[in-house]
Amino acid sequence: MRSSLNNANQASLLGGLYCDADRVSALIAPVEKAMVRKRCSGDHINIVDCHCDDIGVFVADVGGLDLNSKALSGGSPFIADDITIVPRDWFDRSPDTIESNVVGIRIGDILSKQPRRKWGTLILNDDVHIDLAVLSRPVFRGKRVILFASGEDVVIEGLWWRRHAISLFEAIAAGGFYAVTGMNFSLFLYECPLAHLINLNKSLAFCDELSKLGVSVVPHVYAVNDYQRTKWVELLDQRPNIQTVTINTQLQRDRHSMREVESTVTELVTKTGVNVVLNGRKPHTDAWTSAWSGRVFMANQQGLKKRAIIEKAMLSALAY
Repeated sequence: MRSSLNNANQASLLGGLYCDADRVSALIAPVEKAMVRKRCSGDHINIVDCHCDDIGVFVADVGGLDLNSKALSGGSPFIADDITIVPRDWFDRSPDTIESNVVGIRIGDILSKQPRRKWGTLILNDDVHIDLAVLSRPVFRGKRVILFASGEDVVIEGLWWRRHAISLFEAIAAGGFYAVTGMNFSLFLYECPLAHLINLNKSLAFCDELSKLGVSVVPHVYAVNDYQRTKWVELLDQRPNIQTVTINTQLQRDRHSMREVESTVTELVTKTGVNVVLNGRKPHTDAWTSAWSGRVFMANQQGLKKRAIIEKAMLSALAY
């Protein structure tokens, strides 16, 4: 089921009691908070919401809640093909093993240290920083590389909160990437719309800071209701320099969440001029071969991983 505004079955009659997001900001529509399924806790567990006493700190951290305050005035590439994201075990292969001149790399693969487990919890070391040495590995020679700033929450959130200490934007800009995507800060169905709006602004602020440094950006678009989709359409209409956006679909394992992606893609394709790159899973929809044709593309590691499995099987067979 969708959480669209025209779907009355998704709106909780108790939403007005559960959530006070519209009292915090006029940018939140009352109908959005009606979708909240349980009371916003204000305990900072997993998300910050409208009942957190220090919510103003988080709003200020993203430069305010108005998406239009993020200029995104720099360049943005026109992407009209599928993109291979290179897995780590492919880094020392010849560049000729990938036909395309444009490839992707995950932000987690340019970190000085990988996340580690401490007392059963995955953490990111405080001294982590961007390490561009990997771009000198054989497979990237002569390639234009897109940095996909998507991954585990511990990586994405950890880098954001350390961004000033580790000069994150300057470090990424030094990589000479063909483009960098927005970070995929999570939006979950039925949670506080204020938390949603903070994360949308956080991702746009990431792009905006890179754009100021001359980096070509591909904003990450994610929406879980029609109201948010309308905001994205309005934003992109005012920024014709943005030619491509991305949507992370790696965690859309159930039909409900994938339908939200499909609704967002359809809205973007029919009401804006941008192309869409889906980073992860491919939706199972007829739209893929009709309305989306020539406008929607995939970016993932699946092709190379399948090749590696086949190669390994063939070597094992030859060994007998």
